[in-house]
Amino acid sequence: MKNNFKPNPQQITKLLTRFTQKELADIFQVSTRTIRRRTKPPKPPQKRGQKSKITGEALDLLLSYTSYSSRHNILTQKEMANSLWKEKGLLVSRQTVSRVLRKHKQTRKKITHQPCEQEFRKIEKFRSETKDFPLTQFSALDEFSLHLNEIPRYAYAPQDKRALVPKPGKKGDNHNIIICVQRKAGAWTIHCEIIAKAVNTQIFHDFLNKLNFSEQTSYLLMDNVSFHRASGKRKELGLPSIEEQLAEKNMVPNYLPPYTPMLNPAELIINVVRHNIEKSRSWTPKKLKEAIDKEILRLNKEDLTPYFQHALTYFDEKITIMKICKINMYVYSIENGHSNWVL
Repeated sequence: MKNNFKPNPQQITKLLTRFTQKELADIFQVSTRTIRRRTKPPKPPQKRGQKSKITGEALDLLLSYTSYSSRHNILTQKEMANSLWKEKGLLVSRQTVSRVLRKHKQTRKKITHQPCEQEFRKIEKFRSETKDFPLTQFSALDEFSLHLNEIPRYAYAPQDKRALVPKPGKKGDNHNIIICVQRKAGAWTIHCEIIAKAVNTQIFHDFLNKLNFSEQTSYLLMDNVSFHRASGKRKELGLPSIEEQLAEKNMVPNYLPPYTPMLNPAELIINVVRHNIEKSRSWTPKKLKEAIDKEILRLNKEDLTPYFQHALTYFDEKITIMKICKINMYVYSIENGHSNWVL
């Protein structure tokens, strides 16, 4: 009578310490081949799904299109598929390219614009001049404007419906806000002024007069808008130069390189202030002032050093990659007949 008992691999491994394969085959009434087969480790499970059509050099080429420093990262998936056919003779569909990119975690996303007017020599010079100073020795200044009739950008609605919100036909009165972040008595202080008209040289001069005297020499970071310098206009109005006026506050003007708002910590603080003002729906001058004062009061209790750290070190790791991006885009623009890119 045939024995129906079939030992598992673990049992056979233990029994082989006392019996030979031939003896076990006789005991269980099976062939020695069955005993050998049951002692082999199981094969690893095969991957599910069809094998990728894009492999080897073709895969390397496809992934190079989506590289951070590639000048081809603006291609569509159809254009990538056509390029694989031209370069490697590999005919694949747009859907195949999409699957491969998803598998390698390459996604299509909103572009972060890099102004082609940025001059990296000036950026590197600015960074070399400022990297040895402690962050507490900097101040930052900037301006932004708001319309009273601005509405929130997000609202709730059912999943299959649009979020409809009434929007006035006119934007309403424009208000300009000047913000300056200073270090005083071991803490960060934000000075803010709301102006119901355009900022000019006189208004900017009056705002600087209201700033606190700096306990140690402070470098005031600001952009290159005309009234931040305006030496001719100041002379015409009988005002001291920007350098002379700031010297009375123990401050030194430090202008950012052109087209680099990301180096200004005040820009980051303005983003926070603007976001919370939009949420408050400040549609009157009184409500606007209340919302700004509330936000400034909250920020004055925070340590704003991370804002300065993030802004001043923004280009430290990106400068090399951004140079490559700019060169690649310059070459791409020349190949496609565009002449507005300059190195």
